[in-house]
Amino acid sequence: MKETEFIRQNKDKWAKDESILHNKNADADDLSQAFSEITEDLSFARSFYSYRSVRIYLNRQAQYVYFKINRRKLSWSKIKLFWREELPKAMVDSKKDMNLSFYIFLFGVMLGVISSVYDPEFSRIILGDDYINVTLHNIESGDPMAIYKSRAPFNMFLAISFNNLFVAYKVFIMGIVFSIGSAIMLFYNAIMLGTFQFFFFERAIFLDSILAIWLHGTLEISSIILAAGAGLTLGRGLLFPGTLSRFQAFQISAQRGLKIMLGITPVFILAAIIESFATRYTDAPNILRLIIILASLAFILGYYVWYPWKKEQEGFDDDLDKFQLPQALDDATEIHQVKSIGNVFSESFLFMRRMGGGHFLLLFLAAITLSVFFIFINRNNDLLPLVANDWFVYNLNRYFIFYKLQPAFWLNYFLFTVVIASTIYHFRKISKPDIPLTLFQKVAIPIVMFLWHLTFLIQGVSNWVILSLVTPFAFLIIAGIMENNKVPSLKRISVISFTKLIHSYVLSFLIIMVTIVLFMIVYSPILWFYMNIIQANIDVSGQLYTYIIVASLTAILAFVFFVMISLLYTGLTLVIYSNAEYKFANDLRMKIRNIRVKKTAYGMERE
Repeated sequence: MKETEFIRQNKDKWAKDESILHNKNADADDLSQAFSEITEDLSFARSFYSYRSVRIYLNRQAQYVYFKINRRKLSWSKIKLFWREELPKAMVDSKKDMNLSFYIFLFGVMLGVISSVYDPEFSRIILGDDYINVTLHNIESGDPMAIYKSRAPFNMFLAISFNNLFVAYKVFIMGIVFSIGSAIMLFYNAIMLGTFQFFFFERAIFLDSILAIWLHGTLEISSIILAAGAGLTLGRGLLFPGTLSRFQAFQISAQRGLKIMLGITPVFILAAIIESFATRYTDAPNILRLIIILASLAFILGYYVWYPWKKEQEGFDDDLDKFQLPQALDDATEIHQVKSIGNVFSESFLFMRRMGGGHFLLLFLAAITLSVFFIFINRNNDLLPLVANDWFVYNLNRYFIFYKLQPAFWLNYFLFTVVIASTIYHFRKISKPDIPLTLFQKVAIPIVMFLWHLTFLIQGVSNWVILSLVTPFAFLIIAGIMENNKVPSLKRISVISFTKLIHSYVLSFLIIMVTIVLFMIVYSPILWFYMNIIQANIDVSGQLYTYIIVASLTAILAFVFFVMISLLYTGLTLVIYSNAEYKFANDLRMKIRNIRVKKTAYGMERE
């Protein structure tokens, strides 16, 4: 067929495809159809008109539609879909967990009230002496709710917002401990609430406390119940995987729980605004405060209870019922694809699993090395108080933050470099098993790691903020250098490393959140319970027992930290490959090049 005849036969179809490509609201099915038609014609043009302009035209159109499919931006329609369909659907799917969360909460409140009735000192045990003494002083002064006026409104808003969100996401994330963590945290908070309310009831200021506390507490307490329900949903996938693998079931439950958490995050912020700017006005008309409380309750019951029930009766959007099975641990993963942050996040864990026991053994040995060194340099100090702290950040500071270029700095630099080198080695065994690292790549690893490690010399609270900002940047540079075995130009490194940079930071935030959960589990009473069992069953001296505790805590915390670093680098490497495909489409070009127009029919080749 002549080129002119080929163009004449297909020009109308191409014109239609062009109109679809330039339509900002083009349907996904139409884009997919256009992509299939264009790539099919491109494969024909490559075979018969490889040096003609029609091939160049079709190649450009194929790239355009490919980028358009993978560059679907967040739109108001997607935001509306989340609030109108996706969040209510998640609430319906988690209905049993929400009901259980509510019952746990009610039982906890009743237990707090009953315990306070029979034990006058119970409120001090639960709420603490400091809070009780301050509140009693305020009651004697004639202003029981003065605690809500103690700080400037804006500063109070920032502190309360952070605290409420931290507690809520902690309640949610603790569901990873087979749902038990979320249930326990909700139960404890419910006991506190019951004790708190009875404390004011006992002193004949129950009505004043209701109108003040529940002004913001209606939204705050309701959201805590929903957060615990989301945590129970999170753990359900691990407890009851059904016919799916436990990992697949967990992915589904985690996505459902995370949607609920995203849906209640604005409610926590609104509750903080009310608590900071409105609750302090205890002399406001009671009817006004009652209206706000009832309106808040109506909103919670209306949107998070009634509306999901109504949508369930009407039926949700058909697209929400389309089920796509999450990737299993043993499924092959294609790294040369444009991926969403969600895909990169889940595939990071898959790649870590496939790196095998050798990689994790090395991480464990690195943690043991750090633990032994820590005990050695602090052998003349009282070791137990150094690590017996509920807030793990203090210990992270002791292990990884330095005042000068001391031996501990150089040891940590060596260990972190070994961790990253091992991650690179095992990742390339999966992605590029037959291509060794070049000398340039080998030299680049310790150099960039040293520059990154200098951030550990920064003192103060800002250290971890700066470290969280610098780490993705440094790892993206290393991953960009590792992506291509030729010596890459600075332009190529910058293009593939920092395309969609915000995605890299979102991924880093998600991995850091997972790590914080692991730290919380390490620093839970469960660990100390096991330590007490060791002491009760093994005849060890006090000093040896201290060494065992310190070595265990240090090694476990360091191991979790090294795993996070390895996981973060793995995820950012996947981002690099995604960015490279997004900018250069090398894998797409190769797949198009491999398309054949010859087909087989009845054992005979035909065109």
